[in-house]
Amino acid sequence: MGDEFRSSGDLPWARKFYQAAQDRGSAKATVALAQTYDPRYVDNQHHPDPAMARQLYTEAARHGDSSAAKQLQGLDRWLEDSH
Repeated sequence: MGDEFRSSGDLPWARKFYQAAQDRGSAKATVALAQTYDPRYVDNQHHPDPAMARQLYTEAARHGDSSAAKQLQGLDRWLEDSH
C-alpha cells in the first residue's frame, strides 16, 4: 500500500504505511521509509530530510537489510558532492 501512495506522489500516506510496517519489524519498509526522506528520491516539495534518511538507513542495515548500507553510502556521497 505504501508503494502505491508513493507512486502517486502522496508521501505523507506512504510514510504512514511504511512506518506501520517498520513498527512490525520490516527492514525493507524501513528502507522504503528512508527513501521518502532521501533528497536523491524526493523533491523539496516533499520535504526531504537527509538526517532522517540516514538514521533510517542505519537502522535498516542493523536489522539486516543488505541494500541499506549501499543506500547509506550513496546518500553520504551525494551529501558530500552537494556541499
